[in-house]
Order: sequence, then C-alpha cells, then structure tokens
Amino acid sequence: MIKGGIMKIGLRTIKTGIAVSLSMLTADVLGIESPFIVIITSIITIQPSISDSWKIGLNRILGTFIGAFVGILLLLIYPTNFLFAGVGVIIVIWIINKLGWKESVIIGGIVFISVYLYVEGNYFYHTLNRLLATIIGITIAVSVNYFIYPPAYIEKVTTKMASATRKIWNIHIKLFDSILEKKHSIEALSQEEICSIEKELNEATDFLILQSKEERIRIYSNNNYKEKQIILKMLKKTVEYLHNIYGVMHEEMDERVVDLYREDLESIKRVLCEHKDIEQKMVYNKGTTNLLNEIKHISKIKNRIKFGKNVNLYPTEEIVKMFVWMNNLEETLSKFNIIAERQEE
Repeated sequence: MIKGGIMKIGLRTIKTGIAVSLSMLTADVLGIESPFIVIITSIITIQPSISDSWKIGLNRILGTFIGAFVGILLLLIYPTNFLFAGVGVIIVIWIINKLGWKESVIIGGIVFISVYLYVEGNYFYHTLNRLLATIIGITIAVSVNYFIYPPAYIEKVTTKMASATRKIWNIHIKLFDSILEKKHSIEALSQEEICSIEKELNEATDFLILQSKEERIRIYSNNNYKEKQIILKMLKKTVEYLHNIYGVMHEEMDERVVDLYREDLESIKRVLCEHKDIEQKMVYNKGTTNLLNEIKHISKIKNRIKFGKNVNLYPTEEIVKMFVWMNNLEETLSKFNIIAERQEE
C-alpha cells in the first residue's frame, strides 16, 4: 500500500517474512530434506486471521496425508505408470470429497503426484519427510500469527464505528446550520458523504466477520464482540435515516415552514452541538449521554406538524419534508440513545 508517497508495509507482510526466515532456519537445523516445502507451507498458512491459518494448515495436513497414502499404495502396486497416475488422482479426490475435506483436494493431488513419481531412494522416507515438512511449516506460520502482533479486529471495528458515528452526527449539525441560516438546501447532506459512511460501516462488518472466526475457536476472545454487532446494526439503521432525509430534502425548504418551528430547531441544534464528541461517549464509553429530552422535544414537534391549526396554510410538500426530517432525526437519536445506554451498563 502506498500512503502519502510512502510505501506502507503491512503486518501480515512482515509476519510472512519472519515465517519464511524461521522456516528456512528450522529446516536447516533439523536437516529436513525438503526445506522448500516448509517455506511454501508457512507462506500459504499465514492468513488474515489465526483461525484461517489453522484452517489452511489443517487442510494441507489432511491433503498431504491422503495424497501420500494413496501415492505409496499405488507405488507398491505399479510404480510410475501414466494410467495409475490418473487413477490415483481420481482416488485421492474421491476420498477427500467423501470425507468432506474439499479444500484439501488440490494439495492432496499435488502430494500424490510428487510421491508417485518419486522413484529414487526410499519413498517411505521421502513421504514421511514431506509430511513432517508440512507440519513444521504450519506450526511455524500459526505460531508467528499467534504470538507476533496477533490480529486485533475488535479495535479496528471500534475505530471505524467511531468515525462513522462522528460523521453521522456532524451531518445532522450541518443540516441544521444549512436550514436555519436560510440556505434551506441540503448542501450539508451529499450522497457521496452518506456512501463514505456506509463504506466505513461495511469495512467494520468485514473486520467483525474476521473477529467472529477468532471467537469460534476462542483465540483472543473479546466479550465486546456481540455488543459490537448490535451497535453496528443500529448505526447502519441511522444511515438509512440519512438516505430518507436526503430523499425528500433534495430541494430548498420553504422559509415560512422553517420559521414555524425555528425556535424548536435552534434548541435541538444547540443540544447536538453540545455532544460533538458523541463518538467518545457512545463508542469508547467516555462519559454519559442522555438524549431522551430531545427525543421527546422532536416528538412534540411532530405532533404540532400533524395537528397544528396553521399547517394547512402551507404547501403540503413542504410540511411533509419537515415531518420526514423530524421523524428520521427522532429515530436516529433514539438509536444513539440506546447505544449510549448499552455502553453505560
């Protein structure tokens, strides 16, 4: 990755390099016949999550074992025959599929061919050496992934959620500014900005999926995992509310309708500005947030919009805009208040 003109080397890249060096050193110290196998296995086994490393490693061991077993069996029957080579691959694939180890098929076929075509020396020794090399490569890769800067996906999820929360809140503040300062347009609310928030929340979801794999095997288990899932789901709902607001407020709002509720809108805006660090309280649990009063305030505005005596004097479309805005703002604040209350528990 290139950032700011500087090539950034990721942790997974560094860990892969460390695994290769350790694999080569270990193979040399133990006198492994196939250091290439140890190194290649360690490279393949380094994965974004520790659980994926275990999975890839296990698949290679299972595939290596089945391929080696069938290879030796056919060597004893008829060595290096082109028909038996094809039959052997079919047998390997059939056995692995039958056992439900589909991801081991490729390595199983490769190992079978490497064993079946080996005609020099002791093929039992060659096969055991290959199996040992695979196990050593996997052990090194998983150990490096586990002990050296293990993946911290919960922290990444939290960072993305905090950023999205701050952006959502700031959009609402800017929207109030735009309406109250008689610009009456939604220049503060762009489709691109909403999409950027969705992108961050989708990235947070991807990190959470990776964390879920770690949770299943209880590696670096984090009690906040399920809580993050709930919060992330609610934040995504608040983005839907932004889309709703954008959908109706794509044109200027009638100044007369704004003036009807100006005092209330200014009051709500002041409260929003008081909570500019909302992400610190909601995501990082630093401080307390209670938005119930503002939620009730917005609910009263909605009732005035629906049942006010003077409402019929203004264009229906403009009244609908105001109602949709208040309704989705109320839903947003409700979600934020729920998140804040959960964090305080």
